[in-house]
Amino acid sequence: LDGRGGGGGGGGGGGGGGRGRRPHRHPNRGAGGGNSTGGGSGGGGEGETRGEGGGVRCLVVTGPNMGGKSCYTRTVALLVVMAQIGSYVPAESLHLTVFDGVFTRMGASDNILLGRSTFFEEMYDTAHLLAAATPRSLVVLDELGRGTATHDGVAVAGAVLHYLMYHTRCLTLFVTHYP
Repeated sequence: LDGRGGGGGGGGGGGGGGRGRRPHRHPNRGAGGGNSTGGGSGGGGEGETRGEGGGVRCLVVTGPNMGGKSCYTRTVALLVVMAQIGSYVPAESLHLTVFDGVFTRMGASDNILLGRSTFFEEMYDTAHLLAAATPRSLVVLDELGRGTATHDGVAVAGAVLHYLMYHTRCLTLFVTHYP
């Protein structure tokens, strides 16, 4: 991941300006442990993230249920945080920019004690995320809009993705089932 769309400023070696194969694994998995699907990280095995040149700022992650989408995005976010605090990162190489924040919206749950539905919780968290994110942030959204009807969820997901891409312009990993 490189906020400039080119070479990176961190760890690893390997050069290549953030392009090409960059295998990594979730830190809780032993080296060589788990299954590997190559692109995702099904079963918590190895995956890869490729940073492409030309200022790519958003990656929409799609795939089947249980295909490793959430595991993949959680792993990337965790590796970014680990790299920024100077921790060991279980990756062949890692090129990234320094982020001013890492914002996530993952999972679906309500808050009965506060009278908040799953959809309300999603929108509440997303509103705070959108207000706080800057062009120097990493935003990870997993299945935004699943707490409501499909038609409404598509509209919410599309609007939030558009806002992040064209207004905030932060680096974004956006997991969705919506077409």
